[in-house]
Amino acid sequence: MKKWRFLNSGKQSGSMNMAYDLATLQLLSNGLSSPMFRLYQWDKPTVTAGYFQNIFDEVNVSASYDAGVEIIKRATGGGAVYHNKEISYSLVFPVDHQLVAKKDTSEIFKAVCRPIMDTIESYGPLTTFRPMNDIYINGKKISGNAQKIQGAAILQHGTIILDLDDATMERFLLKPKSSVTSLRQQIGDLVLTSEFYNDFQYRLKKNFSRYFRINFVDKGFSDEEINLATKLASKDFKPLDETSLKKLATAGL
Repeated sequence: MKKWRFLNSGKQSGSMNMAYDLATLQLLSNGLSSPMFRLYQWDKPTVTAGYFQNIFDEVNVSASYDAGVEIIKRATGGGAVYHNKEISYSLVFPVDHQLVAKKDTSEIFKAVCRPIMDTIESYGPLTTFRPMNDIYINGKKISGNAQKIQGAAILQHGTIILDLDDATMERFLLKPKSSVTSLRQQIGDLVLTSEFYNDFQYRLKKNFSRYFRINFVDKGFSDEEINLATKLASKDFKPLDETSLKKLATAGL
């Protein structure tokens, strides 16, 4: 079986999390890196808005600033997301992989979400996939996902909510599209422990390996990925300050 990289990069800023995802995609699309499955978390609460969204239509900017919540635009589409207590993942892989070759966007989302659904269900809750890109439990969203295809590579990243309620989400997002649930609500407080996180990571890796028919090798970012991500973080993924937001408001973004 083919070998892909696996990395748990821990807690990082929203800027670096988004920059690493895009850097890995760009370099793989140019044949300068190898596929990677990454798990990560956020060093502070952050709202990310989809690439095509108008931030002022989707995000409660004043509430976010008052609470110290950073606001960043993603390179991927989809809706605005509040990130805090969650497991985030990204998968960067070839567009011609047998599971997704010649499939439409919704089918690709479903293929990548399947191992996540299997992992959640291994703890008891039953999940459903709702096109185009979400995972639900009992009618409430547990995982949102977004995607970008560039050349010969695909980036899909998303969240698995550990602890969040509608009231918190609605405080920072102006147009939440659905009610959410969390693994804490479904399973209990144990999901906030390091033991659960490690066990979930183990099961998730195993399911991705089985489903995509690949072996994972624990390996970090290349020097090229680090250098490119650092540049992207300072240029394209800087948290939006008052000046930046005024410019976006003027431009209607």
